[in-house]
Amino acid sequence: MSTLVMLLRLVSLLLFNVFCVLLVIVFYYILPHNIWIHFVRMWALGNIKIIGIQIIDDGSQNPYIEKNAMVIANHISWLDIPILYTKHSVSFIGRAEMKKWPLISLLIKSGGTIFINRERKRDLVHINKLVSTELLKGATIGLFPEGRTGNGLQLQSFKPSLLESTIIAKSTIIPLVIQYHTLNGNITTKTTYEGDTTLWQSIKNSLLLNGILVKITSLPRVNAGEFNNREELAQFLHQQINNCLIGNNS
Repeated sequence: MSTLVMLLRLVSLLLFNVFCVLLVIVFYYILPHNIWIHFVRMWALGNIKIIGIQIIDDGSQNPYIEKNAMVIANHISWLDIPILYTKHSVSFIGRAEMKKWPLISLLIKSGGTIFINRERKRDLVHINKLVSTELLKGATIGLFPEGRTGNGLQLQSFKPSLLESTIIAKSTIIPLVIQYHTLNGNITTKTTYEGDTTLWQSIKNSLLLNGILVKITSLPRVNAGEFNNREELAQFLHQQINNCLIGNNS
C-alpha cells in the first residue's frame, strides 16, 4: 500500500511541477516581483501538500517578507528549500551551472536565485559584493552555511565566506533549525540527501514515509554588523544552531 501511495504522490508531484513550469514560462516576465513571490510560496506549499509534510514551528511570529536579512539553516534534504520558502520570501544562492538546466532553470530563476561560481575562489570578493548589494536593496537571502547536506543528526562545520556579505550590509540574520520526523514523532534520516544518496533515492525515501513532520525552531535574530569578521560570526551561528540541534535530539 505504501508503494502505491508513493507512486501516486510521485505522479502528482511531477504533474504539479510541470504545471508550475508552464506558469513560469507564461507569467514570469509579466508579473511584478511583489506579486510573483506569492507564486513561489504557492509552489512550495503545493509541493509540501503533495508530499504529505506537516510543518510544526515554535510559534514565532516572523513576517514573510523581510528587508536586508539572511535566513540560515542546517541543510539536510532537497525539501529544505520549499520548506523555507513557506516561512520567508528568500532568494537562494545557487551554482552557476544550474542556469543551464532546461526548463527547471527558469523555475529556479523565478525564485530569485543568485547564481555564483563556487569553484572560482578568486571571485569571492565579487560574490560578497554582489550578495551585499542585493541585501542593501532589501532582499532576503537564504543560505545553508554547511555548504552541503548532512544527516540531520550532527551539524557540519560552517563555511564563513558568504557570511561576509551580511557584515558588509549590516544585515539581520535569522537562524532556523530544521528537523525531520516520522508521523509518530521519531527523528528520521530517510529524507537526507547526503553522501552517495542520489536525488531520486532521497525523493523516493521521502515519499515512502507516507507523511513527514518537519519541526522548525527559530533562534534569536543576530545583527551581523556587531561581529568583527565572518569567522567569528560563523562560529557563533554554528554554536547556536548546534546547541539547539543537540537539545532537540536528546
